[in-house]
Amino acid sequence: MDIEFCTTSRAKLCNSEKAIVRKFGQPAGQKLMQRLGELAAANNLGEIERLPPAGLHLLKADRAGQWAVTIHGGQRLVFEPLPEPVPKKPDGGLDLTRVTGVRVVFIGDYH
Repeated sequence: MDIEFCTTSRAKLCNSEKAIVRKFGQPAGQKLMQRLGELAAANNLGEIERLPPAGLHLLKADRAGQWAVTIHGGQRLVFEPLPEPVPKKPDGGLDLTRVTGVRVVFIGDYH
């Protein structure tokens, strides 16, 4: 999948293993790099859904329309599905097999 970032500073952070580990620590940094690698390697978001440890889930309330995967502890990698408008199933739900990119909007603990 294609991975975009909402800011250039977040893109720089996520493209540097050293910066990721410095900001998030060793365990969380390694898991974040793993999750970004899984997203990049997947053809669509449906493939990520089949990775149980990833914990892919739809968010609600002020993060409605965004999705997250588990990083470490309460930390999550939060993203919006692409392309826009998001592909829908006939029942109105998101068609994960047609989501071919994500835009990373938040990394951290939103709880």
